[in-house]
Amino acid sequence: MSEKNILKEVPCIETDRLLLNGIGTDDIDDYNAIVLDKERNLMWGYDDVGALGTEPKRESFYEVVTTDFKNGDALNFAVREKGKTKLIGEAVLYDFDNRGCGELGCRIAAEYSGLGYGAEAYKAVIDWVKRSGYLRKIVGKCFKGNISSRKMLEKTMTPCGEDDKYYYYYVEVE
Repeated sequence: MSEKNILKEVPCIETDRLLLNGIGTDDIDDYNAIVLDKERNLMWGYDDVGALGTEPKRESFYEVVTTDFKNGDALNFAVREKGKTKLIGEAVLYDFDNRGCGELGCRIAAEYSGLGYGAEAYKAVIDWVKRSGYLRKIVGKCFKGNISSRKMLEKTMTPCGEDDKYYYYYVEVE
């Protein structure tokens, strides 16, 4: 099984409080605010700015999202409060192994943290994967110091190890 180029568009997922769908051009400023929040992104574990290799333009991160989707390298969901249009976070499937496994990450804007939106979005993507058959297995990890992410992962996945830096989790979806 290969995850590459299976989807023609980002699916729309609804929960009781959230809508997850594609990141669009109207989301660029809100998405940039999340990506460029250095303090919160210390626990994200990925340097979006450094990965560009150049000074970001306003459209840079949006272009990465659309290119990664087109190439089958990532599936980024905008996280929104139901009934509202503002992007408040992102859930992303990425790091596919081309054998049915991918990693799931989630980040929520600071002003919306602590409301359970991250865990709700995370679970919604897992449930969608189970229904769609998009993957057979999802993995996740969090820095050992990231207590809120650890709680989120423990609600939705099974622990499967740790090292000096991370706690690791998985969920079989077949």
